[in-house]
Amino acid sequence: MIDLLRRNRRYARLWGGESISMLGDQVTALALPMIAILLLHAPAWQLGVLTAASWVPYLFALLTGTAVDRVTSKRRILVLTDLARAAALASIPVAALIGRLTVGQLIMVAVLVGLAGSVSQTAYISFFARLVHTDDVITANSLNSTARSVTEIGGPPAAGWLIQALSAPAALLVDSASYLVSALSVIGIRLDEPRPERQHQHVLRGAVEGLRTMLRDRWLSSILWCTSTMNLANFAILAVVLVFATRTLRLSAGQIGTAQGIGAFGALAGALLASRLSKRIGLFPITMIGTVLFSLPFVIFAVIPESTPAPSKIIGYAGCAFVVTGGIMLYDITINSVMIKVIPEDMRGRLVGAFSSINYGIRPVGALLGGAAAGWWGPRATILTAAVVGLLAVLPLARSPLRRCRTLADVVAVRGDLSDSSSR
Repeated sequence: MIDLLRRNRRYARLWGGESISMLGDQVTALALPMIAILLLHAPAWQLGVLTAASWVPYLFALLTGTAVDRVTSKRRILVLTDLARAAALASIPVAALIGRLTVGQLIMVAVLVGLAGSVSQTAYISFFARLVHTDDVITANSLNSTARSVTEIGGPPAAGWLIQALSAPAALLVDSASYLVSALSVIGIRLDEPRPERQHQHVLRGAVEGLRTMLRDRWLSSILWCTSTMNLANFAILAVVLVFATRTLRLSAGQIGTAQGIGAFGALAGALLASRLSKRIGLFPITMIGTVLFSLPFVIFAVIPESTPAPSKIIGYAGCAFVVTGGIMLYDITINSVMIKVIPEDMRGRLVGAFSSINYGIRPVGALLGGAAAGWWGPRATILTAAVVGLLAVLPLARSPLRRCRTLADVVAVRGDLSDSSSR
C-alpha cells in the first residue's frame, strides 16, 4: 500500500489531507453530543435530533450529485466545502465563550457541516476516480480505510481527554483546524478535469433518472437496501449509545473515549485483513460476515448490568466497538470496490447522489427513531431492538448478484452478463 503513496504523489497529498481531517472528525463526533449532554443538559430526544441533523442534507444528495456532475472543477468544490466546515465548527467555541451557546446552534452547525460533507463526498468520488488508476482502486480504498481506522484508534481517547482538559467547545477547534489543513492539501493538487458535456436536461429530471436507474439495477439496489438497513439500525443506536454509557453505565468522557479508541483497533484489523480475506474466502462471504458483525455485538453490549465494575464496562464497550468497527471495514472495503466496478462513469454523480440520498437520508430517520424510542423504552431496550433490525440487512444481500462472485474479475464478468441479457 505504501508503494502507491510513493508512485502517486497527488493521491498521497489528497490522502494526507483527508487523514488529518478524519482525525479532527473524531473530536467532533464525541465533543458535539458531549456539549449537549454535559453542558446544555439536553434530553434524549434532542440528542436524537442532533445526531439526525448532520445527515438531513443527504436527503438532497440526489440533487447535489446531479449538480456536481455539471461542475468542471471538483477540486474547487472540495476546497470550499472544507473551508465552510472549518468556519461552522469554529462558531461553537466562540458562542460558548460569550455565553450564547444553545442546542439550536449545535443542530444548525451539524446541518451545515452535513451539507458541506454531502457535496464534498460526491465531488471527492469523481476527483478520486480521475486521480487513481483503476488497477490501484482497491489499494487506495484500503489506504483510505486504514487511515480512518488509525484515526478511530487515536481520535476517541485523545478527544475524551482533550474535552476534559480544554472543555468540549474548545476541543472543536481541532476539527476546524483539520479542515483548513485538508483545504490546503487539495489546493496543491494539479489535475486536468474535463469539462462535462453540456446538459440540456433539468437538474431535477437528471436526478430522477439517476434514482430510477439505481432502483432498477439489481447490483446497486441490493447493496443500497442492505447498507440502508444497517445504517437505519446503527444510527438508532448511535443516537442513544452515549446516553446509555453516561447515564446508565456511569462512564466518564475519558473512559468512553478510551473504550472507543481501544475498540477502533478492530477497524484497523478489518482494513488490513479485508483484501486478504476476500481473496481467500471470496467477496460475498466476507461481505456477509461484515454485515452480521456490524450489529450483533450491540446485543451483548446492551445487556451489561449497571452494577458491573467500571473496568469491566470499559472492556465490554471496547470489545463491542472492536468487533463492530472490524465488521464495518470488511463490508465497506469490499462493497466500495464492487460499486466502483458496477457504476457507469457517465452516471457516477447521479448514481452516487441517488445512493447517498437514500443510504445517508435513512440515517437521520434512524437517529430520530432511536431518540424517540429511548424516551419511551429507555436506551437499553432501544439498542437491543435496533441491533436485531440491523441483522435483517443480510436478506437483500443474499439475493444480490454478488453471491455469484469471488473476485472483482467475477463482478465485471457477471455485471457484463446481466447487462447483455437485459439488453436482449
